[in-house]
Amino acid sequence: MLDPKVIFENKNLLAINKPAGLLVHKVKISVRKKNKNIEEYTLVDWLLKNYPEVKNVGDNPEVRPGIVHRLDKDTSGIILIPKTQEYFLYLKNLFQEHKIKKTYLAVIAGTPRLKEGIIDKPIGIKEGTIKRSVYSKKQAKTAVTYYRVLE
Repeated sequence: MLDPKVIFENKNLLAINKPAGLLVHKVKISVRKKNKNIEEYTLVDWLLKNYPEVKNVGDNPEVRPGIVHRLDKDTSGIILIPKTQEYFLYLKNLFQEHKIKKTYLAVIAGTPRLKEGIIDKPIGIKEGTIKRSVYSKKQAKTAVTYYRVLE
């Protein structure tokens, strides 16, 4: 079982290092027009067990308690978890106003044409899956990536 590691905690906030392979919250996918829950251990399961006070925090606490942002299942990194509704709204506002900067390191196959650039394409959910793509319009959100090749 993949467990996250708490790297910072105070009365309002948890900063958690989420390992790759851990789903943030349960999701429903449509398989041949039938909704199906993906049943696997999630960060939310771990949160509710270790920090039950977050069960009423968030826009949709029944599904995403304490979750103000997320990382893809196969991505490791830091997730900020508000412990109170007041702090959830504060963090949500910071994310909406782009006052929190997210930085990723990625390993890719092949050689990029340019050493740095901007990718400005909305990302949506591919039909019948939980995967995201620049080729899907379903629930598409603005996504701007500034990249630079390190080596």
